[in-house]
This record gives sequence, structure tokens and C-alpha cells, in this order.
Amino acid sequence: MELPRIDRYGFSPVEYIEKTVSNQGKEEPMRKKIEKRLKSFSGRISYCFLCRFKSAIFLLLLFFAGQPAPLIILGETFMDKETSTTSNSSLVPLMRAMNKLQRGEILSVVTLGGSITTGYAAKDPAAEGWAGRIQQWWEQKARESGGTVLFHNAGLSGTDSAWATVRVADHVLIHDPDIVFVEFAINDQWLDKKIRLRSYEGLLRQLLASSDRAVVLLFLNEKGQPERGQGKEQSELGRYYNLPMLFWADWVKADEWNRYFSGNETIHPNNEGHESIARGSIDFLERLWGMTHRTGDVSSVGKNVLPPPLYSDEFQHVRWIHSGNAEILSNTGWIVGSDLHPEWFRRGGSMPAGWQSNDKNAHLVIRVRGKSVGILYSESDQYRNAQAWVESPDGKIGKKVSIDGYVSYRTGYLGWAYRELVQGEVVQDYLVHVEIKKSRSSDDGKWAKIAGVVVTGVSE
Repeated sequence: MELPRIDRYGFSPVEYIEKTVSNQGKEEPMRKKIEKRLKSFSGRISYCFLCRFKSAIFLLLLFFAGQPAPLIILGETFMDKETSTTSNSSLVPLMRAMNKLQRGEILSVVTLGGSITTGYAAKDPAAEGWAGRIQQWWEQKARESGGTVLFHNAGLSGTDSAWATVRVADHVLIHDPDIVFVEFAINDQWLDKKIRLRSYEGLLRQLLASSDRAVVLLFLNEKGQPERGQGKEQSELGRYYNLPMLFWADWVKADEWNRYFSGNETIHPNNEGHESIARGSIDFLERLWGMTHRTGDVSSVGKNVLPPPLYSDEFQHVRWIHSGNAEILSNTGWIVGSDLHPEWFRRGGSMPAGWQSNDKNAHLVIRVRGKSVGILYSESDQYRNAQAWVESPDGKIGKKVSIDGYVSYRTGYLGWAYRELVQGEVVQDYLVHVEIKKSRSSDDGKWAKIAGVVVTGVSE
């Protein structure tokens, strides 16, 4: 007898379960058991009920061989859409981390992202931003369990995943986190597509390498536009690395968006918006917390194995070249000094200084070695533009790339950007040239500020 199919997903309920559940090599016996139940009268009734009310139902897999099969979660906040996904095996690292707290041990949690992660636009950013609300949930669980949570907010306003790859050691890995929440779907939409898939993958690989830590991907979006953000694109990497993924749009109704943003704001959610992000995320955590209690210790279940890269692993290995470590071949008109991100020092570590100049004839030449080469810089309506290019060992001159320090809407605050000069296939030597871009006379006296040069495929 042919089983009914789920039109939305295009496969049968058994295939649906197979796509979302891994039972440590017992898929075939489990499949037959579930298929038999679905073919029975009661099974068909249950299946129809599930299809009708799937957004509010938990599907519990029954015991197999005397052991409880891991659970698959269905709820309003995840797994009820094609976007938010939590496959069974993707939950294991998070469950393992929760086990630590449930045993009364110390748990380290970090949130990593841009300004929304800092809590910007919430009434009290530290306490009422989405990260602060999640921190309170973890601290409550610590009190209940007799454990300790060390929570660190590594949000840095205006930064994307390219910037994250050079700061992750100082702001995240130094805390040896058991769990990291990653939020870059908004800011990465302004990063060149040729860069952002590689930088985001490199960031994930830095977090996952040589570690059993849990990495949870949170995908936010602009007001009322789930497609305005890189969640869909980044979720390809989430699926490849088998990571839990939460899309804010999955638990927000179309008529609710106006409540979550104030005035003309379309990027930064207000206090209610932060509460909504946290509510859906905590709903997921709360359900998993209860499931972890019932399932018991999963510390012996498979450890993280880092697969080959889907796109590139070059941003897994990066080096930030700045005024303190650069091999300068020549310099006219550039002086040591650049903008220091005010939030950087609160997150930890020391932000190195780059170079700045208001000399229209300034020219800097640095020798570097790596696969790809890019420039980190800051933006303001008070700055001027620079330009940079690379010279290969054979004397070939690369394309001049505009370093757009002048951004008209950056009034009263700075932006932080990354621009790539060359994407290489192998590690090699380059000469990096940086000069002031010839522009309007009104730019005379204004500064261009370069935070540093990033080379990929190599480590410090």
C-alpha cells in the first residue's frame, strides 16, 4: 500500500523521519517499525492528526531495543518549516553541553554577532537584548541545577563574518565555550557574495575545529522581509555542518513585524523585537532541556568530526597584518593609528592599530603571504576613500580596488568593512599597495583609515 505523501516536502512520512532522524545506525529497523505503525488504522489517524496540527505537536520516537530513541522536536519555533531545522544528530552537542549544567558543572556560553547581538535598540541592551534574555534563561537553569554559567556577549556593532574571523580567538575561543550562538545573517548581506560564503564557513570551522562545542545558528532578517538577510544562503552551510538553525521569521506572523521595529527602523528590532527573538530561541532551548533530562547523558555519543570544506577553508586560517607586525617596504604619508572599535575592549583582547593618512600623495607598500588578501577599514561621513591593489611576484599588477571610507549615512557613528583585493588558489607572496584615492577637493584634509590587511590560508 502506498503511503500518503506530504505535498509540501515531496516525500512520505517515513522519508520525512529518515531525513530528520539518525538513530546511531539503526535507521532500517526503526523505519520498518514506524512504517508498520503508519499502515495501521491508528497510525493513519495519528498521521492525519500530525499533518493537521504539526506546528504544535511533539513527535516522540518509541523505545528501540530497550533504549529510548532520541526525540525529534516539532513546534511553532522550529522544524515546522523548511527553514528552521534541528535534525536529531545536530542536537547532540547542545544536549551534551546541557548535560554539564544538569550535573552541576560549569558551562561557558558565547553569543557572537553584530549590533543586534549587542542588544542595540533594546531599552536596556545588556539585559533586554535577545542575548541578555537568553543569558537570564541559562542563569535560571544554573540555579535550578546547582551549576554555573559563564556567559559572554561577543556582539560587535557593524561587523560581519569576515571581521569575526580575525577576532574570534580574542572574543570567543579564549572563553573555551561549550555553546556558541552565531548571528551574522543581517550584516553579511553587505559583504560581497564572493567573500561571505567563504568567511562564514571559515568562522564556523574555527568554532568547530578540535572541539565538541555546540554551535547554534540564529538567522535574523529585516523588517517584514525574511528574504532580506543571508539566512537562506548561510543555512546551506548549517545543513552541511549539521548545526541547529533558528530562523526568526519562522515564529513571527506577517502582521507582527510593525510591532517589532520602531519608526523608520528596518534593521534593528526594538525591545519587543528582541523579546520575540529570545522567546522563540528560549522555546527551543526549553524543549531541548526537558528532552535532555529524559534522554540522560549523551557524552559518549559521537564527537564532532570536521568534514572537508563545502566552499573553502581559507578563512579558517587567517592572519591580521597591522602596524605592529607588518613588513613595510616603503611608506610615504601614512602614520600609525586607526579607529579602535569602542566595543572591542569590552569583549576582550587588544585591537591593534593600523594606518591613517590625510595626505593625498600617501602610498604604503607591505609584503604579505597568503591565499587571498583583503583590507579591513572603517567608514564615516567624515572620511575619504583610499584604493589598494596587489602586485604578484612575477610583477603582475592586480586591479585597483576602492576602499570606500566615505559613507554618507555614517553620521555620528562608524561602520566597519572588509574589501578583498585578490582571491588566490595557493599561498604565495604579494606586495600590497595602499594609496589615497584622488577625489573631490572637499576631501582635502580628511582622513582615510585602514585597520589592517588580512591574509587567508595561513595562521599567525
